[in-house]
Amino acid sequence: MMQEKARDLFVHMVRDCGEDITRMQASFEMYVNQYLVDYPDEKQLLVDAYKVGIPGKIRQHAGESDYAKYLAKLGPRLAEASRRSEEEGTWGVQTWAEALDRTADYVAPAEQGRFYPDASDVESDDPKQVIAGTAMTMIVATGGALGAGLAAILFPLVFMALGLSPHIYAADADGGNTIKNSKDQWIYFAVVFLTAAVIGGAGACGGWLLGRGAELPWGGFCVAFGTAMTMFFIISVIWVPFVPSIIWKPIALFASVFGTTYKTAARGGNY
Repeated sequence: MMQEKARDLFVHMVRDCGEDITRMQASFEMYVNQYLVDYPDEKQLLVDAYKVGIPGKIRQHAGESDYAKYLAKLGPRLAEASRRSEEEGTWGVQTWAEALDRTADYVAPAEQGRFYPDASDVESDDPKQVIAGTAMTMIVATGGALGAGLAAILFPLVFMALGLSPHIYAADADGGNTIKNSKDQWIYFAVVFLTAAVIGGAGACGGWLLGRGAELPWGGFCVAFGTAMTMFFIISVIWVPFVPSIIWKPIALFASVFGTTYKTAARGGNY
């Protein structure tokens, strides 16, 4: 039997992250795995409903005169497609409808006349819009780049000062290890800073663009900066056996900055 607590959490997830998250499968599955970690059956049912197109069908038919009857028929269809009981199929459809705020009694809002165009009426190639959008994206991307870049050189220096991390070594002529000279160390830190900055900046930029960020870019800057710095610290002290750091650490940094920045952008710049 499906748990109502799982429904409440799912509805909260969609409202909290923004409806756009349900249009991107990778992001949707990432968040639903986090929110419904304690409800695996309900989570799988809602993911199955997503894969067979239930959210799109709800959006397409919501507000039509026979919408309530159409919604009632979707339950058995989902049950058949996911090989579950009709009761479970109905629960899945109703949960999606509630999360999308399109329950059986949904009435499409009437169009109202307006004197001034809204954002959707402005030409996407308007130079002012393009400049403003580019500037906001650069602000947010800079937050991710600075957070990751500064952490990349700050934490190793702190660890080295505390004796918690080995110094930078290079092989000498006899095959032993000697500490690199100051020039080599500066080059090392410059490369580490730039590498981390590119990953953090790319994650922030991608999250802001895909989340359709259009306001409060400094909120996105702060979120990207804080996430990048915190995550770099975490991945610097965690060791994962059998997985090369060069693979999992950049992925973890990018994914964390992308996720929090996307969420901020989808919520209008508010985290």
